[in-house]
Amino acid sequence: MEKIVRETFAKVGREITGPALFNFVKWVLEEAVEKKIHTIYFLARDGYILWKVAEQLTAALELPIACKYLYCSRNSLRVPSYHLIGEEAFDLLSLGGYCVTPNSILERANLSANQRDSVLKQIFFSESLCTEPLSRVALNGFTQRLRRSSYFRESVIQNSKNAYPAAMGYLRQEGLFDGDQVAIVDSGWTGSMQRSLRQLLESGNYSGTITGFYFGLYASPKEIKDGNYQAWYFSRQGKALDKALFCNNLFECILSAPHGMTHSYKKEGELYIPVLLPSPTAKQLEMIEVQIDSILQGVKSYIESVDGKNIGSKRQRNHIRKQMHRFMARPSLDEASVYGAFMFNDDVNDSHHVEIASPEQIKKLD
Repeated sequence: MEKIVRETFAKVGREITGPALFNFVKWVLEEAVEKKIHTIYFLARDGYILWKVAEQLTAALELPIACKYLYCSRNSLRVPSYHLIGEEAFDLLSLGGYCVTPNSILERANLSANQRDSVLKQIFFSESLCTEPLSRVALNGFTQRLRRSSYFRESVIQNSKNAYPAAMGYLRQEGLFDGDQVAIVDSGWTGSMQRSLRQLLESGNYSGTITGFYFGLYASPKEIKDGNYQAWYFSRQGKALDKALFCNNLFECILSAPHGMTHSYKKEGELYIPVLLPSPTAKQLEMIEVQIDSILQGVKSYIESVDGKNIGSKRQRNHIRKQMHRFMARPSLDEASVYGAFMFNDDVNDSHHVEIASPEQIKKLD
């Protein structure tokens, strides 16, 4: 890896990401202590580095909180819940994204090859068109055809029922049914994973509450029963500038984990284990590992350089905001080059990756 790449990661980790993530995690732990929460689940994959920071902090402060890493994804929680939530399942399967194709829509439903072929025949859709990106109008037309397909609907429900036992077994195994409070930590944005988790837990007769701690939220929870949603950096009611000068795609790259997305769960012997998609490429994995090390070193440097009384103070939070604004909206050439090379995917099945700042995207701005 080039020297400039390592130096850029180290500088950003020391000045921006390390301080920001440390203060976010510190806030989460303080809230947990106040609410008498004793176990916190950091959701894969965005929660990986947050979990690492939390482990260091709970050990240093001797906090009575267990920090656990929960292997999950929107896909791994949604698929087993589809048969529980009626028409909402088909609303989720029909959502748009940066680059949605018929293939990616069908992959969301975990269709087998035979199911896929039968669906395409029933809706009279050509296989040759399945890799073509869908415009908003075309997406609506394709998903409406799927929703009218009895075979597609039956396949979605059956696949959901098949995935349900292993997903519930994993959640029980990891202790989510053990108490009257479940606390989760994630990057944020809409909190949809908390809703899916609530739907699954509720189906297993869990009657406790779920509290989600998020870096930022663009939306309010769909229903009160989805639980408590708390945001640190920005919320729907927060400062508009914090949202306008924030790139959630870039932030998710900052939170990259050194493993693939959780696709589903399976039972192996007496244990339930996550089924992961392939890990990032060797080049991306090296970037991720160097970035993780840089953030952890940045956290250490931040703690050593700031008076303990000022950590988490309004002054510190304002300083972090200014740094985040500058980094997200006006990166240096080195920052733009290094972080722009991260591969990003916004679909639930992790099927279409593009560089955060690819040459093709930049050309569209000319």
